[in-house]
Amino acid sequence: MGFLKSITLLTKRELTPIKLIKTTKIPELKTIPVEYTILNKILKINITSEGYMVEEPELSSEERNIYHLIEDSLIEIIDIKEDTSIEEYLEKAIRIIISELNLTLTETSLQKILYYTYRNIVGFKKIQPIIEDPLVTRIQYNKTLNIEHKIFKILKTKITLSNEELFFILRKISLKTNKDIIENSRINFKEKNLEYTANITNGIIGSVFDIKKIDPKRILPTDLIKNRKCSPEILAFLWLLIEDHNNIFFLNNQTYLQTMSYLLPPHAKIFTNINTYTPNRYTTTNISNQPEGDEDFGIIQNYNGQYLKSTLIASIKEPISEAITCEIKEDKIVTIIETGHELFKYTDDKFLFSLEDSTFIKSKGNKTILIEEFKLRTKLLFYLSKADITEENFLKIIYAYYENPIKVLKKARII
Repeated sequence: MGFLKSITLLTKRELTPIKLIKTTKIPELKTIPVEYTILNKILKINITSEGYMVEEPELSSEERNIYHLIEDSLIEIIDIKEDTSIEEYLEKAIRIIISELNLTLTETSLQKILYYTYRNIVGFKKIQPIIEDPLVTRIQYNKTLNIEHKIFKILKTKITLSNEELFFILRKISLKTNKDIIENSRINFKEKNLEYTANITNGIIGSVFDIKKIDPKRILPTDLIKNRKCSPEILAFLWLLIEDHNNIFFLNNQTYLQTMSYLLPPHAKIFTNINTYTPNRYTTTNISNQPEGDEDFGIIQNYNGQYLKSTLIASIKEPISEAITCEIKEDKIVTIIETGHELFKYTDDKFLFSLEDSTFIKSKGNKTILIEEFKLRTKLLFYLSKADITEENFLKIIYAYYENPIKVLKKARII
């Protein structure tokens, strides 16, 4: 077919692909039931007492016809084994097919068709939307399909798999090892941030699989204190800066960005470009490449000077002179510099500090009151580091401190 041959040639060209927008909007997730959207609102996630449910978009009859036309064309031309990113290849091919066939699509229709094309040709069909959810860390199938969620832990789903659907998923996992499906075999394979495990039985029925996301370990502020990566004084100071909406930069380190999220004020709106970011459940979070513009904080990896309206908590590669910069070595904060003044320093196995020259401290009016607040937060963080506190309880305490600090300090017997 002449058209398809031309498509094959065109996909070799340097063209800007049509991108599937992968924006995730997470509201405050304090208690079930909750609802949030992923893939730029294409997918809606509902979590209730009955479990985890995904609502996928419906295609109109016209959209369905266009989708099948694109799907039929792609099946003939797509080369899954290419060295280039299959996602990029797919998006470029779709762009060309739409252009060659003179198809007219709204942005909404285009995004839906892109989603289903990737879901069914490259992805795992029925379970692909669960894989796309950044808050799902694990998908386990053993007659029933259950997930592990970053916020709500183990959840049941009502998703059932026919023998044909199970075979498709197992074969997809097998092909990742460059082998077709083999009965009575075990597969374990890692790819980027995913680990696939499958036990395939004779006749497929009874087979099980496990898809696990490999995310960076979440580190609580109290963990940093326990492991002597920073002092309670450092964290107390950074906490005050966050509450007062001061920009904080971490030089050549991204692990602290997630940790700082535990100190965010409740009800804040957050933008982040970190795909593996776990939202503070008391905030609203936009995980995307572009902010909406009304966020209170931007948690940014590899900040390169772009303008953002929000307060920045960001990793940088070069120091910024007129900003608060934390230098990290071997995951330890070794110095904090504010507009040229060294406020904190790690030397001779000790964390030293002096806030006499701090512009932030001087700018807040009553210096004595602010220093006293700094000392109280230092004591609280030190107390929590000794209490072997859970992530959930730490978040609750920080939330409560913003609401009623006196009550929290009294309960900890600090005052």
